[in-house]
Order: sequence, then structure tokens, then C-alpha cells
Amino acid sequence: MPACTQPVLPFGAYVMSIIKSMYKTGDRIQIGCKTGFKQSGNPYRICMSGRWTAFQFQCKGISCGVPPSINNGFKQFNSTGYNATVRYWCKNGFTLNDDKTKRCTAKKRWEKPTPKCLPDCKNPVILNAFVDNPKSKYASGDRVTFKCKKGYQSQGVPSALCFMGRWKSISFICIKKI
Repeated sequence: MPACTQPVLPFGAYVMSIIKSMYKTGDRIQIGCKTGFKQSGNPYRICMSGRWTAFQFQCKGISCGVPPSINNGFKQFNSTGYNATVRYWCKNGFTLNDDKTKRCTAKKRWEKPTPKCLPDCKNPVILNAFVDNPKSKYASGDRVTFKCKKGYQSQGVPSALCFMGRWKSISFICIKKI
């Protein structure tokens, strides 16, 4: 009796059974879909007189759908299929609070929470004081430390936290030394 060679598989499929170079009549194999694909149809093939039975079976690429948009920012993506990536960035005056890229997973959803564009804080100003190690831009979560100018002494907590475009905990002043 004629034997069957390796079967021709649909795109995205693989043989789940033990792979042989030749199969005898009556041998049965099971086909599965690779990660990122969803199967539909009968996954079994049987070798019959040198030919494989031709049941309907296909592997369809999964999609995560259009990635979510973000306020005060932009997104760029070329595909919504498995392993595709989306890149986010913010308008001027805003900074991302998380990773700028997300990937489409085999579970048909975009990994990680969607990042947010949080407002930056303006340079903090305290009379007769300056920021130690100043930056050109302060994102939400940045902390600054103040120092008094020469001839002034500090009173209060010398630090502040940028949070959602505002400085928190500014209870610091510099008073003239007597």
C-alpha cells in the first residue's frame, strides 16, 4: 500500500502528533495552530492510500483590535495581529507615565495597562531659593529639593513632588538671617 509523506499544512499550522518521514495507511495525525493563530475546523488527517484526507481546517491570525487612544497623546501602529506593537508619545507639556510600547498578545489583548500622558509641572519658584540639580522639564512623579540663597535660612520641608501638573508639599520658605 502506498504511504503518505509529510502533509501540506495551512499557513500558521504545525503537526502536533509524532512527526515521521513516511506514514502508512490508517495513520492519523493531529494539526494545531501556532501561537497567535486560532484554529477552526477538523484538526485530524488520516493517511488513506498515499493521500491525506482533506477535512476543512485553517489557522486564522488573531487580532487585538485597534489599540486604545490616549488623551493628550498619539499612537502609531501598523498591525493589530499577534506580536504587533503600538508606540505612544505625548504632546508637548505632557509625559508618559509608563512604557511607550505595548504588544498584541496571544490572548487577543494589548499587554500592560495603556499609558497616560500626565501634565508636566512648571519650574517651581520659591522666593530667595533655588532648586538643587534643576532640570529643563519636570514630569509627574519628579521630586525637587530646594536650597536657600546665601544670607537666608530654610524653614519647612525643602522638597516638593510634581503630581499631575502641580507641585505638592511646598511648605518651604527662605527667611533672611538675622
